[in-house]
Amino acid sequence: MEKPKTSSQLKKFILMKEAEKEHAERRVKEDFQSTCTSLGPANLLVSLMKDIKRSPDLKTEMIKTVFGYITGFVTKKLFTPKKAVTEAELSEILLIKTIKKAVDNSSVTTSIIEKKIFKKLLYEYMISKE
Repeated sequence: MEKPKTSSQLKKFILMKEAEKEHAERRVKEDFQSTCTSLGPANLLVSLMKDIKRSPDLKTEMIKTVFGYITGFVTKKLFTPKKAVTEAELSEILLIKTIKKAVDNSSVTTSIIEKKIFKKLLYEYMISKE
């Protein structure tokens, strides 16, 4: 950029630079405000849910994780000694059954390992029945 030669050109140059500075400051403030609002807890949850809806891999991994927790819980319940069922345990069992039904009704197929384990357990059960 050329250096201003006269005082009027220098004043115009200074005014132009001040206007550019104010514009840049406004832009930074607007960006800061939009960042603060987007990082609010409610907005983070909304954007997280949108990301989950958009990502099929994440959906399947979450469903597999929930299914794994349910399988672990049911296994623990099956192989631990029986005792009187409290109200809390009853509500927990109902919740587990509800979630299991939702997972069973979903279109997600089980993995190859789960199928092999199921076949092996079924085979062992059939052998023990004979």
